[in-house]
Amino acid sequence: MCMKDLLLTYLFFFAVVPKLSLLIILIRFFNFIFYEYFELIYWWSFLGEFCGILSVIFGSLTAIKQKRIKRLLAYSSIGHVGYLMLSLFSGTYEGLQAVFFYIILYIITSLGIWGSFLAIYNNNYTTKIRYISELKSIFVLNPFLSLSFAICLFSLAGIPPLSGFLAKLMVFISLINNSFYLIGLFSILVSVISTFYYLRVVKIIFFEKNFQFNKNIFYHSPSKFLSLVISVSILLIVLFFIFPNFLYLNTYFLSLICF
Repeated sequence: MCMKDLLLTYLFFFAVVPKLSLLIILIRFFNFIFYEYFELIYWWSFLGEFCGILSVIFGSLTAIKQKRIKRLLAYSSIGHVGYLMLSLFSGTYEGLQAVFFYIILYIITSLGIWGSFLAIYNNNYTTKIRYISELKSIFVLNPFLSLSFAICLFSLAGIPPLSGFLAKLMVFISLINNSFYLIGLFSILVSVISTFYYLRVVKIIFFEKNFQFNKNIFYHSPSKFLSLVISVSILLIVLFFIFPNFLYLNTYFLSLICF
């Protein structure tokens, strides 16, 4: 396994695994303890929804101001955790199913994003692209990786026909079904706003030209492992939108097990 493969494993572990572990702890803690005390369900649901909407607002609005790619992805992940909390504390089977559905697709999309990002180095193999503005004219150098990066960003934004749209749709439906109408409406509005910084990155990659083009920055040929990860991620993002039944049924069974 080469250095880029190890970096992908490292970034994936610290970007996804802590969130997944925290959600599992919250599911066990919330469903197996507080659901035995029915008088506390309302207050814990309200507290969880409040923390979730704060995470969505803070992550989305802070990511808009970011100029570095890693910081943008880090703050956007705060917003995604907020959507997971909104769905989790809705207190229904549908909400818990949406959590599992969302987190699985988020893991798949994160692998595609970090895999594409690790393919960008300078000529001495040491310095990676840091700022979003450095992505200008990258599409000219490697259209396939640019398109892969854009598909993953569109999926995180929840734009159809990608599976990220279904994940966010399930979260919004779980909120509406549990009578969180205002929170559901507000989260939809914030989701629309959050698409701005994803579209900004795509706009820079495909439509902005770098008149002082740095020939030292280019895409190296990724390893077979890295290419496989990116290809499988893109394939699953598209397929789970066209054929969501497999993932839908399995996440439904997972939600039933937790109760």
